[in-house]
Amino acid sequence: MNTRRRSSRRIGKSTIPENDDNDAKVTIVSDEGDVRNNSDDESVDKNEGSKYNLNGVSYPTYQEMVDAKRRRNEEYLQQSGLLQAVQVLSSQSIKPKKAGRGLVANKKRKSNAEPLVKRQSRRLLGVAADGKYVENEKAGRLTIGGGNAMTPDNTNSSMSLYESEPRFYGNRINDGSDVTLEEAVENSESKYQTSISDAETFFRSWAAPNSKETKTKKNVLSDEQLRKEIEMLSVDDQKNVAKVVPERIYSIAVHPSEKDLVVAVGDKSGHVGLWNVDDNKNSDDSAAVYLFRYHTSVVSNLEWNYKKQLVSFSYDGTVRVLDVASEKSTEVFAVYDDSDEFKNKLGYDLDTGHKYWTQYGCLDHRNEDCFFVSTSRGTAMHLDLRCQKSLTFHEVLSEKKINTLSLHPNGHSLIS
Repeated sequence: MNTRRRSSRRIGKSTIPENDDNDAKVTIVSDEGDVRNNSDDESVDKNEGSKYNLNGVSYPTYQEMVDAKRRRNEEYLQQSGLLQAVQVLSSQSIKPKKAGRGLVANKKRKSNAEPLVKRQSRRLLGVAADGKYVENEKAGRLTIGGGNAMTPDNTNSSMSLYESEPRFYGNRINDGSDVTLEEAVENSESKYQTSISDAETFFRSWAAPNSKETKTKKNVLSDEQLRKEIEMLSVDDQKNVAKVVPERIYSIAVHPSEKDLVVAVGDKSGHVGLWNVDDNKNSDDSAAVYLFRYHTSVVSNLEWNYKKQLVSFSYDGTVRVLDVASEKSTEVFAVYDDSDEFKNKLGYDLDTGHKYWTQYGCLDHRNEDCFFVSTSRGTAMHLDLRCQKSLTFHEVLSEKKINTLSLHPNGHSLIS
């Protein structure tokens, strides 16, 4: 095993550390006369009273030589322009501010939800265990096993927790029926709720035909034109920053229209926010942001289809389409377990229970009536809405969850 240690060599009466500040590799002339050189023209001249040389200049002490080397390095930096660039960037840097536009919490609004009752264990309450346990769990519904029948003594105790079930399958927003614009607004977090009338006005004005919007031929920019366009971009204008959803953002999609710059954003709790960036009618402290909720879990991806409808994929096992013209969100696909009541559903017997959810989804650019969906169990499937009888394919592609899917432009290769 090789070992290294800091050492010093004695020259006359001077002691020089070999590993000193700035990693200066000094040529050392020892008492025995051996010489070690480095890339800089540095040396110690024994015949001239142990003077230290740097690039042809002699210094009486080692420290003076190090100071001279530092000054030389600083001159190099000055000539390179790096120090000036740092000063310019430091003077221009702006600390990011918290978004002051967009959703604003309404502190006066009170939630209608009943306060949660603090739970206490049966042991602390002095109640004997009833021997019941969770035998199976599927889509948030529990099957209880063991124990005896309920008695009046425990009717209002923890037994009620065992028998509670989500109102809808998988704790979803509803039974799969359409969600109206008004319902989507009312389902959103109460303190950030959008005005229903404002949302309706936005949808109707946005859906109205615009005579000014014409199809224009897209010009291909040269490298120089593209560079100039990029140089004009700015991120320090607070008017271009807004709070669009209450929770962490998981997905973003920009509407493919030249009429308005509208951005759709999905968050971790199922909210979808629409921000009309070009709306300058609002004051500096607000922005045209409209909040909806028609999912109950992470909105993992958002895409606008050729009909300019917003397609959303969620961990809650559903795929929905928000149509601006009809002002409603329609469920086009959902996964279910093997219960008889779901036999006629396209997603029948896909939900395998615990730790299963739809991880990601994307449109099939060959035909946007079709899309791909991946799951937390490493499977991927293709669905064609023109054929509601079965899946086009459903294959295991990974041992773990598939976070994203992408179809190659040639239409023949699916990347996961």
